[in-house]
Amino acid sequence: MSLKNTTSFLRRSRPGPQTARPRLTLVPIPPRILADLRPRQCRYCVADAPKGDMDQALFCAAPARFGPYCAEHTAMTRRAEPFDLDAAWAEIRPFLRPGRPPF
Repeated sequence: MSLKNTTSFLRRSRPGPQTARPRLTLVPIPPRILADLRPRQCRYCVADAPKGDMDQALFCAAPARFGPYCAEHTAMTRRAEPFDLDAAWAEIRPFLRPGRPPF
């Protein structure tokens, strides 16, 4: 097979114009009580139950690929609180010896 024939073969075998892919629609997953949760469903509590009725609390139930929470709730639980340097200094200052530099 000559190089010329290979090139013409490649040109003919290219796919035509790409067709539009079907759009995915996201369907909201209704929250579930703990007894109805399946494995790999998010266990983030979205609605607390009245005192003494924890079996009626509602959980997220979105797909949880890694760990007990879905991606959104995993990010929420790992978000760091802002650090207030002035409040920390106010707590530390009384314990420093007078006349000694803090650092």
